[in-house]
Amino acid sequence: MKKRGFIPFILIAIIITAASCNKTTTYVEWLRQEQTAIDKFIADSGIVVLNEFPADTIFKPKEFYKDPQTGIYYNIVSRGVKTKAENGNLYYRKPEMYEEIYIRFSGRKYIKDNSIPLVNNLDSPYPEIMQFFGRPVSNDITQYYQNQSMCPGWILPLDAVGHLGVVKIIVPFTQGFTYDVNSGYNPIYYNYLEYRFQHHNDRNY
Repeated sequence: MKKRGFIPFILIAIIITAASCNKTTTYVEWLRQEQTAIDKFIADSGIVVLNEFPADTIFKPKEFYKDPQTGIYYNIVSRGVKTKAENGNLYYRKPEMYEEIYIRFSGRKYIKDNSIPLVNNLDSPYPEIMQFFGRPVSNDITQYYQNQSMCPGWILPLDAVGHLGVVKIIVPFTQGFTYDVNSGYNPIYYNYLEYRFQHHNDRNY
């Protein structure tokens, strides 16, 4: 009788263990965990978050603007070089539709996982290549970049920088590479990210 009475307790324990093992993290929970990790990174790094973009585009070293549509944080280190318009005026040219952009970066850090070493491609003969398809503010455009194995978050600072522009940037996993989602919904920080435009030699700089 004692053995029979013990069996239901074993079954209950197995059911509870199985239920806990089958509990998966929801997408909303991933987003919450990501924001917690980003907030900690910001606090630990002494970053000051700006809710308004500086009118003069000048950032102090620790100031990062947070884009409200994408959740991307970035700091402009250099706006790059200007293009000469037909009327002689100089301006920071935005990339043309489908123009290739060559990306060099250093200090790439997975914010949620300190065990992954910093990565850079400054010394590689092969930069990351993106084809410009517009600002990543809609799901369709974001999906386009990700389906082409590109990082949509890199595009956003091109609102304000041109050829040879340099930024520091925090990219949420929703605006990162597809593998940033598959590898644990990781937001990424880039300490240095530089843009080069495909057609810059066709312009007067």
